Amino acid sequence: MNTNPVFKILSSIPVILIALYFLPILGVLLLVLRYFVVSPRQKTWTPVILLIVGAVLLIPKLIEWVIEIINLEKDTIPYLIEIVENNWYMTKIMSYSSLLMCLGVIFLIIAALLNFLATKTANAIKNYIQKEEENSREISIKNDYIMKEKREKAKHTNYVKCPYCGSDNLVSEKFAICSYCRRKIENKNYHD
Repeated sequence: MNTNPVFKILSSIPVILIALYFLPILGVLLLVLRYFVVSPRQKTWTPVILLIVGAVLLIPKLIEWVIEIINLEKDTIPYLIEIVENNWYMTKIMSYSSLLMCLGVIFLIIAALLNFLATKTANAIKNYIQKEEENSREISIKNDYIMKEKREKAKHTNYVKCPYCGSDNLVSEKFAICSYCRRKIENKNYHD
């Protein structure tokens, strides 16, 4: 998609991640902008990237949890205690990670719903167009048949002068009824 380079930069994943950390509302707006700027393939990967980044930020806490489960000392991995017990990590990074994972899940659901709706809408439009083409084809066949009948009828239509009252009648059959005196008249020029 050919768009403005400023919009491409604003809708890039690093800018969105930074904006989500400092101003979450701006980050969400940039995520929405990304859905209008990037290709469909990148749209589907955006929530997955958010989930992956959110999960990566939780790795130190998960490692600490695993170490506690298997009863190892926390000192086995250098600097793990300093990272996990750091106030900045526990407040800012953990809440940032949960925000990223929540947004990833929400945008994944939204993307799935939009994809489902787009598919349903496209199928409905496709079915409607096929039905209209079928109706048009049937009407065309019917009209062709009616026109063929009218041409055949026109081949056999002649003016016949009524021998009783002298009026001119338009007759398309071998025999007809005079439109004025209501008597039976014969079309002598009619041939099968």
